Amino acid sequence: MPKISVIMPLYNAEQFVSKAIESILQQSYKDFELLIVDDCSTDNSLDIVSKIRDSRIKIVRNEKNEGISFSRNRGLALASGEYIALMDDDDLTVPFRFDTQVNYLNVHSDIDVVGGRHCIIDENDQIIRTCGEPLNNPLYIRADMMLYDSVANGSAMFRADFIKRNRINYHDGWLGMEDYHFWIQCSARGRITNLSENLLYWRKSGNNETVRRQNLQSKERSEKFSNLHKYAFELNGYLLLNEEYEIINKMFPEAISSTIVNRNDIEKLYNVLLKIIHQSKELRVENAKEVEIMCRRRFSKRLEFSELWF
Repeated sequence: MPKISVIMPLYNAEQFVSKAIESILQQSYKDFELLIVDDCSTDNSLDIVSKIRDSRIKIVRNEKNEGISFSRNRGLALASGEYIALMDDDDLTVPFRFDTQVNYLNVHSDIDVVGGRHCIIDENDQIIRTCGEPLNNPLYIRADMMLYDSVANGSAMFRADFIKRNRINYHDGWLGMEDYHFWIQCSARGRITNLSENLLYWRKSGNNETVRRQNLQSKERSEKFSNLHKYAFELNGYLLLNEEYEIINKMFPEAISSTIVNRNDIEKLYNVLLKIIHQSKELRVENAKEVEIMCRRRFSKRLEFSELWF
């Protein structure tokens, strides 16, 4: 039985998949299986993968095109490792990633999921942007996850028994944000942290699922992102009114940019966040202090990106 099961969904990634697989096979930590779940690719992806000779690679193919959530869940069901690592078919990872994460999970028995820092690369493997220091306090991540995703999906490794015990899996219908939904479940039921080391090179290209969904279904995706806010708050025990969710969704969209807002919206947001802080104390949640810090930081950050209209 391998220590790690690596799950890689595959769909029409002929341009990048060999590089993605090679970055896994070149890991300094060798005790792993690579589960590649092909979702009926229509290009040469499966042929390319089938020609790579390594006994650690296991390829399965869906009977029909099912979507990425189905493929990831199938990988979870087939995984035999103690730890599970995620990897997309067009990204790259660093050679020391598995060593670093296995060592961390072996030492920190209270942590269920460990992610890392990531860079964004283009189609030519050139770095577009190096992302900032990721959040590492599990209690703060649980709080912040109610508004934004705090985990770079392809950088994550988690305990298989944690996922199985809590019946956590991927769900369709989130328009490329299935990973955010997955991490909301994990954060509400366990402990997540991120390492400061860069572990992932996330590729931004036209074929990327997230980018494709953002471009083609921007309005629908915005609505789904709003639904994720409500799901996250309710899963953590908070009760808000519909109009309070509306102001959260308006002031905390998926991508915050400099916008003009009126004083009334700012005041409404302040009151909603204050209500969340009060509820955290009434509920006696473990991370009440972190919830308060998160609300205050997010409010201040939102003001920085706002031009007040009087």
